[in-house]
Amino acid sequence: MSKWQKAADTAAELYQTGCINYAGYRAIRDGLDEFWTLAERDAALEKLWAELEDIPMNPETECLEAPFLDFPAGTFREDIWRWFDERHSKGVAYLMYGGAAEPFPDNTALWKTLEEHWGHNVRIVKYGDLDAPADICLECDDCGLVILDAELYTLQARNDKEV
Repeated sequence: MSKWQKAADTAAELYQTGCINYAGYRAIRDGLDEFWTLAERDAALEKLWAELEDIPMNPETECLEAPFLDFPAGTFREDIWRWFDERHSKGVAYLMYGGAAEPFPDNTALWKTLEEHWGHNVRIVKYGDLDAPADICLECDDCGLVILDAELYTLQARNDKEV
């Protein structure tokens, strides 16, 4: 059962049991009927994603230094990414790569990304408990970018080279 249907059923039950009057029931149902289209919701989320870029983030902890939406200062970056991933129809990867459905249409994304950081200072970083990390990333210190995030990405064999 969808969240919309559950909300509609709850409103009907409240009305049928006398907990709300008909005007209250209609207000809830009318509100439910004004849900955003998927495109409208995605557009709003993309605007919020752009606003997130202006929120200061501690580079060592990857935690917010100021509040953002309902996330207080100190919230771990990946918790916010998960929030976007759960809500945007194409996921956080779509947002991270500037709206491209796939950052690269073929499966050479890792190759191309690593090549961009040739000669840079890169390191592997663990986040959370060092014995049982929440995430492990390959990061470029020169660019301040996460090149590869083991929590969000999976690897696949390249199909443009014979093995």
